[in-house]
Amino acid sequence: MQAKIDALISWLKQDESFYLAPNITIQDTIESGRGVILVEDSLNKNDIIVSIPSSHQINFNTIVCHLSHFNKNLSIPSVTAAKDSVIADLYGHIYQDKGLEEYEDIRFEKYKLFASEFVEGLTSFQLVSLYILAEWILLPVWSNNEISSFWEPFFNVWPSNHELRSIPTIWNLSEKTKFKHLLPLLTDGALAHTKRISSLIENDWEIIKPIIIKWLDSTTIKNGMDINSLFEDYLHIYFVINSRCLYCPIPNRDADIASNFTLVPYVDFLNHNEKVGEFCYPHVSNKSISGYGIGQFSILCGDHSYQTKKEEILLNYGAHSNDFLLNEYGFVMESNCWNYIDVTKFLIGLFENDNESRQFLEEHEYWGDYTINENEVSYRIIIALSLFATKDYRGVEKLMSGYISEDNFMPKVRPILLQILTTVLKHCEERHTELKEVGTLPNSDKWIISNLVTIIKGYEEILKVHIDNL
Repeated sequence: MQAKIDALISWLKQDESFYLAPNITIQDTIESGRGVILVEDSLNKNDIIVSIPSSHQINFNTIVCHLSHFNKNLSIPSVTAAKDSVIADLYGHIYQDKGLEEYEDIRFEKYKLFASEFVEGLTSFQLVSLYILAEWILLPVWSNNEISSFWEPFFNVWPSNHELRSIPTIWNLSEKTKFKHLLPLLTDGALAHTKRISSLIENDWEIIKPIIIKWLDSTTIKNGMDINSLFEDYLHIYFVINSRCLYCPIPNRDADIASNFTLVPYVDFLNHNEKVGEFCYPHVSNKSISGYGIGQFSILCGDHSYQTKKEEILLNYGAHSNDFLLNEYGFVMESNCWNYIDVTKFLIGLFENDNESRQFLEEHEYWGDYTINENEVSYRIIIALSLFATKDYRGVEKLMSGYISEDNFMPKVRPILLQILTTVLKHCEERHTELKEVGTLPNSDKWIISNLVTIIKGYEEILKVHIDNL
């Protein structure tokens, strides 16, 4: 891996605006895999950790710029069409290094399929995943390994399928996974995330699949590729993107918040910390030195200063529960203050034969989404249980409006809530035992089981706190 990291840094140095703090390096750790650590001196607030130019980021705009080199008819508003010297010189050097003529690049033929209207209608996820599939997976086949993608040094340090194996949506959608049997062992919260992401992936695949089929049909030597094998590649690529994309405003994509992201080399080695606002933070300069893209993307040191040799440099990905982290990134945290439990199914069962109460809660927008975290039982739960316990519609309306306190209802709510939380805890303890048993089976994946156990333990800790309080 060190050779690949050295090649990545050498590639980044092609642009003179690239900067890397001289006192950091990348290290593999058992706890968190690859991470960035301090090797000497210190890093203090607002010190630059790393700064990556537009030219070496992958996002909607840089992709359009590269595509327009091969497809002269491609023109997208608000994106600098790469028909000038920047991209032309880039590919000129690539061809010269390979001893190739420009016309020998098969991408001139393949990328003709990218009509402007089609590209403009794609989300960033759809375009980025399609482009990476072409550049990373298909280009070596198309060119018989004679042409390498400009992005190859970046591709070479991305995680393998094995490294992403803990992501539940892969278990759900892949035909090659060995972990489908673990789907029933997910928490309700994790499973809800899995279903949501699976739907997004399947929808995006249907949109980009027609172009992939045309590419397949026009490829003479397929090296065993078919639409099913390419879906597996696409699934891998999707989670490479999903686990590494960083928020950044993308011109012409502002209407779709999910499309505002960029992939930034080296930054993706920084690992997550749950403490919001304490560790490193991103900064984007709107000045695009290279003439295209979205601007220089930098990571700066936050309030936490680094003084200790081998201390890991950390970045906060957001206030996310372990259910979310597992689904989006494939890891969990032993201690995570953002964990919460969705107990909706346990509450709505109380109203199974009470349509009047359900209708009342729906009309007042208090039906469903019942959660608890380590600090509180959600107000939505108090409202629902107050109605269930008393059937006092006028009183609950006053509670909703803040005219009376929840203390008026708690004597009747408390025993019901205690019973629900005790039931949920028993369910978690049974799941915990089941996971331990699965973990003892031959060929079980200890890391994946450990992740699922950590989520359940987080649930149990939350429940025990509130049961003790009640």
